[in-house]
Amino acid sequence: MTDYSAHEAMHTASVLMDTYGTHVAEHPFVESNPDIAAKVEIAMEAMMEVYQAIGRMHLAEDLKQGMTEALAHAKGEGTPVVHEPKVDSND
Repeated sequence: MTDYSAHEAMHTASVLMDTYGTHVAEHPFVESNPDIAAKVEIAMEAMMEVYQAIGRMHLAEDLKQGMTEALAHAKGEGTPVVHEPKVDSND
């Protein structure tokens, strides 16, 4: 796994939810059949739960990393992370 694995998984879940919503949930056949529409709604809710679960894990990892860096900096260990804006050398 990479540092971006959770982000990639969230993005993929988002794309699938969008595709499923557009091509299945909003299909006229599904919309005209309440029993099918109810099952589609359950599937959409489950996909959203997966997306949210990935997001919670991703946020927890980011917070843990940030706290680790902040604590190390507070103890005088390591170097602080400074995000400098990119400067275009053509200007």
